[in-house]
Amino acid sequence: MRIFEIKTKIRDKGTVDTFGFKTYRKVIVATTGANNYLGEELGMKSTPNAIIEVHRDLAELAKLRDSILGKPIVNLHPTRDMEMNNLPTEVIGVALNPVIEDDNLIVDLMFYKSRANDEVSLGYDAEILKVNDKWIQRDVEVNHIAIVPKGRCGKLCKIQDKRIDDMPKIKIGDSSVEVTQEVQTEFDRLNGEVEVLHVAVTDAEVNAIRDITQRNIVLAKAKNMGVEALATDTTLAIKTKICDKLGIKTDGKTEAFIDGALSVDHTPYTPPNVHQDRSEALEALNKSVLEF
Repeated sequence: MRIFEIKTKIRDKGTVDTFGFKTYRKVIVATTGANNYLGEELGMKSTPNAIIEVHRDLAELAKLRDSILGKPIVNLHPTRDMEMNNLPTEVIGVALNPVIEDDNLIVDLMFYKSRANDEVSLGYDAEILKVNDKWIQRDVEVNHIAIVPKGRCGKLCKIQDKRIDDMPKIKIGDSSVEVTQEVQTEFDRLNGEVEVLHVAVTDAEVNAIRDITQRNIVLAKAKNMGVEALATDTTLAIKTKICDKLGIKTDGKTEAFIDGALSVDHTPYTPPNVHQDRSEALEALNKSVLEF
């Protein structure tokens, strides 16, 4: 079965009972109308990156209401369905008192243990059908409620039980500035994108230097053996010419075989840590290539 999800937030401040269990009341976890999904979320292997608008009517919302009572709350989505005597992750709470109000499915969420994040994502099984060029949900059934860092429905329903003096802070220059949780989440996301970009550029630079270093080694070997290497020759083509000079047959052979035959590189290349200084990366790169 496939697991689809609705991501929302919690607005209620929450109440704590005598035993310490905390309950958030009237949390919106689903609505009628349309939600956008990636093709891969719907099991569409041929178009995994396509944006698919899936519609849900009031009858299907009622099926969600009828199946959510008592379903487990977990930190993050599990890798497989939550099942009787076979729970893939720890249960931290339970869903109670489901009702439909103004085309919204509303529940109370009681927590037994601390949550790791602020937003709610409803995991459920469903059939997705195309009717008159419109994708619709049918036969929905809730499996679990996950607490996640970033929800699909934005500000609709967020856990907001922090006091003003608990507001997160971000560092801008030499100053610390109090911001809302939404601003901090977006700030962290942008910082993550910058880090990913830095890693990608650094990896590309290191790989380029590695390729140039190996080509220079091959050119030096060709020169020592009197093998003519043209500027337009690829590194593999030059290696093949050297093999021809040595009488080594390369037809149908892989580059790894040719490298082994020529002892171009006896040790696997391990890229340096992308977080190293560039000078350290170059030094690590040079150590990884054997001289002839």
